[in-house]
Amino acid sequence: QGRVIACERVSATGPVERVLDRLCSNDKPPTVQSCNSIHCPARWNIAEWGVCSKTCGTGEERRDVVCERITRNGQLAQITPGLCPQPAPVSAQACAIVNCPAYWHSGAWTECTQSCGQGEQFRTLTCERIDSIGQLTTLEDSECKPEKPSSTQKCAEIDCDTY
Repeated sequence: QGRVIACERVSATGPVERVLDRLCSNDKPPTVQSCNSIHCPARWNIAEWGVCSKTCGTGEERRDVVCERITRNGQLAQITPGLCPQPAPVSAQACAIVNCPAYWHSGAWTECTQSCGQGEQFRTLTCERIDSIGQLTTLEDSECKPEKPSSTQKCAEIDCDTY
């Protein structure tokens, strides 16, 4: 806070007149004094949510949440979270809570059906997806793309004539 300090005297005719400071007998009081000499209350500084970690299923998005206050000297300071109003705002939450697209899951190939010569190998194919809560779900084949991978393939073990 500031104020104007002036040396004045009452003249013989009655009005007050301003005079030189050196004519006053006492020390001049300060023209400025400090105010608001206590810290401001603590508060949460909350950033925007970041990018979701997944585009489907259940992902997580995060944000910075910092406890801070303006100090007596006007500086912004990060302080311990216990000094801010409780409970603290959340810094992480679930996001992208939607089903993922269905896909064909291929099992491992079996051993060749023939120990020599031409044979076949088989594998299982299942239509699956990760659902909105992150669980693997088996679906009907009709829910997957019609371009189904092959579930059989030719295999050739050693030539039978070598026995």
